[in-house]
Amino acid sequence: MVETSFVTSYYFQRRFAIHGRNIHLKASMKNKMVWFIYLIHDTECLLLYVGSTIDPCKRWSSTKSACQNRKVSNTGLYSHFKDGCPTHLETGNLEHLTITLIDSMTTSEEKLAYAGHTGGVQCRCSECEKLKSIEDKWICRLGSFHNNGLNTRDEIKSRDRVNFRRMGDS
Repeated sequence: MVETSFVTSYYFQRRFAIHGRNIHLKASMKNKMVWFIYLIHDTECLLLYVGSTIDPCKRWSSTKSACQNRKVSNTGLYSHFKDGCPTHLETGNLEHLTITLIDSMTTSEEKLAYAGHTGGVQCRCSECEKLKSIEDKWICRLGSFHNNGLNTRDEIKSRDRVNFRRMGDS
C-alpha cells in the first residue's frame, strides 16, 4: 500500500490532493464502519483503476490473486491482466501494481439500518449510493475510464458496482 498526499491523473495531466483521514482499521476489528475508495495504479502500463471496499487488505489480496491467475475479467483491471498485461507477461510479478486509499466515508450501524442496507454490490440503499457517488467522483476526476484507465464508462452511467465475488466469468 502506498502512502502519499496526492495522486496524478494521466488523462488530465493533473495532481489531486488526498486528505489524511484514510486510515484503515486492523483486520481483527469486526465492526468496520469506514468505507474506502482506493486507486490501483499499474506503474509500468500507466493505467489507473478506482474502486471501493470496506476491507482494503482483503481487497488488495484478492486483486493480486485475480491478476496473477489471469482467469477473471469482471473488471477493467482484471481484463487488463487476462488479456496480457505486457509487464506481467515479461516479469511474472505484480511489483508494478500499487494501491492507495484516496477517500473514505464513515457510516454507522444506525445509518445502515435506517437506510435499509442489505450488503453486497446489489445494495442500493442511500449509504451505498453515497459511496458509489464518491467512487464515481474519483473515476471522473482521474479520468480512469478513458484510454489511461481501467474503469468502464458504463459503470458510471448505469451506477452499477462491480461484483468482485463473481470469479469465473469470461
